[in-house]
Amino acid sequence: MRKFSGNTKVLDIRKDMADLKEQRHVIARLRKRGFLDEKKYNEKLIEIESKMAKLDRELKKHTKTDSEDETLEHLDVLIDCFESQSSIMSGFNEELFGMIVEKVIVRNNTLEFSLISGIVFKEKI
Repeated sequence: MRKFSGNTKVLDIRKDMADLKEQRHVIARLRKRGFLDEKKYNEKLIEIESKMAKLDRELKKHTKTDSEDETLEHLDVLIDCFESQSSIMSGFNEELFGMIVEKVIVRNNTLEFSLISGIVFKEKI
């Protein structure tokens, strides 16, 4: 039985974090296009970063275990993300991407995608 079976709190936190990342991206675009001045941008950015930090602390409370258990829990979250899809994915899903990808690193001609489980995929560009 999965540790998070019946507990959607971790997925909800991941979704909220993905939403905040999207908000951060939107305000950056607004600032770049001149629709948002620097002062307002910084205020919004600080607000978003504060919410992200709070969610990160909350997520750590729910997933606090030794590293092996943590990896298994993250894999369960990944599995749940894909199992919850009602149909075969035929295109890019930005929300799902934000929930499962922790970071993307660009090195020379390679993109490294680090997933929440610690799995890293490399793709040559």
